[in-house]
Amino acid sequence: GPKLITRVLKRWCQMDNIGAFIGKECNNISLWITDRFYPVPCPAWEKYFVPWKKNDVERIFSATYGAHVWNFMNSRKKKKVIAGSGSLIEHFFQLYCPTTYRNVI
Repeated sequence: GPKLITRVLKRWCQMDNIGAFIGKECNNISLWITDRFYPVPCPAWEKYFVPWKKNDVERIFSATYGAHVWNFMNSRKKKKVIAGSGSLIEHFFQLYCPTTYRNVI
């Protein structure tokens, strides 16, 4: 996850403060703000399982390259993708993993 990537980049780029390199390159890797990969932070991971308005999804995720859904955090609660719930995770499955969505639902 993000902590592993941060530790590796700190060592590989020989820096203590990753924030100083945001928007720059290190060893041919571009470092971006966290919103590019996890606009929903770890403490708020359950937001993936509640209904979202389409406008909010577009606004928050329009500049995102990927979405870390914090699966480890769900390992105890075992929240599921529910058909017709309007949840963010359902939206992502429908849009980016339609075959998986059909198999899971």
